[in-house]
Amino acid sequence: MSVPPTASPRNTWRMLNAVRAANPAVQITTYEVTEPGGTPRDGGKLRVDVPAAGLINLKPRQAALTALVLARVIRSGIDDGFLARTNAPAIATLSDSLPARGTLASSFATAAAVANGTLEAWASAHAAAVAGANSMAGTGLSLIQSKKFHGRHRPEPHSVQETDGVGRTDAR
Repeated sequence: MSVPPTASPRNTWRMLNAVRAANPAVQITTYEVTEPGGTPRDGGKLRVDVPAAGLINLKPRQAALTALVLARVIRSGIDDGFLARTNAPAIATLSDSLPARGTLASSFATAAAVANGTLEAWASAHAAAVAGANSMAGTGLSLIQSKKFHGRHRPEPHSVQETDGVGRTDAR
């Protein structure tokens, strides 16, 4: 086992050592997503021994990833009757092009394991809708927070009146 770096909060180090102890043959994939922050570094060098072959930096794909996550969460809210499409129309439009869960790869390194290609290819094919969804990111995040779609809270069911002419009311 590696020695924890002195400046590290050690969460990543402890997790990697626990996984490796449980299964020494495990293949580890590490995603860098958080900005600012992410996988701990000092002067550009990783502070934790993560396998370079399994390190996927999603930071350059922030727009695509943001749009994808917003579209998935907002779509669930629409499908479950907690939101109307008109609450976030650009995000709802992008959600119409979502591939099935688990069929989109985060990078070219993992693309062979999925059916629908990569996040980059999906975002490129839907560039206008991705840009539209990102232009409404603040609205989407506000809806997610106000409806408590984050964390462990389950939103209380309530009626949603569509305003797009469909007139569907979901009274659960």
